[in-house]
Amino acid sequence: MALTDTSSRTAKGRAADYKLSDGDGLYLLVKPSGARLWNQAYRFSEKQKKLSHGAYPVVSLAEARRLAETKDAGKREAWAKRGAAFFQRRARRTASPSDRDAGGGQTQPGGAESISGNASEA
Repeated sequence: MALTDTSSRTAKGRAADYKLSDGDGLYLLVKPSGARLWNQAYRFSEKQKKLSHGAYPVVSLAEARRLAETKDAGKREAWAKRGAAFFQRRARRTASPSDRDAGGGQTQPGGAESISGNASEA
């Protein structure tokens, strides 16, 4: 169930910390002192992580949702870039030394390896 502004505003401190979930990992952490903090739970490399968005009166429910959505999009983009870089490094490491050394020149449409534009001189 989605969190409402009223439930966020009326949340009171208890003997121990508790969470009011909004969905997609976003939750309001309520401390025994009555402090209310926006956090977002997510996983990276199979490990649970937590991202903080700020305190409730300062950061509204709508703002926390916007931040969570923005951070999700940014994380997805960063993970995609990291993933692509990882696979490129992995391909370079697994290539045999002869594969790395053999492709020094540019291959012309005729099949000759030549840096100059004239394949007949090669």
